Amino acid sequence: MILVNKRTLEKLEVFCYELRKKFANEIQVVFASYRQTHLNKFSYKIKDNHSIKQDFYFNLPWNFNHFSNSTRYIEKLLW
Repeated sequence: MILVNKRTLEKLEVFCYELRKKFANEIQVVFASYRQTHLNKFSYKIKDNHSIKQDFYFNLPWNFNHFSNSTRYIEKLLW
């Protein structure tokens, strides 16, 4: 995955497991924001934490870019 710094446009290429280690705090904040938004939006059908977490990681780049206040964003996934 390619991460780009918003200020300096520096590119950083990391694997998914490295992203989870280096940006663990930011991912926790992003997931909390995503979870709260999801629970507020669909209050009529309560989801468990496991399915919310699956949905979050299924679309990780979009969620990371839109629910975080990070100085970096995910530009591209490399498989």
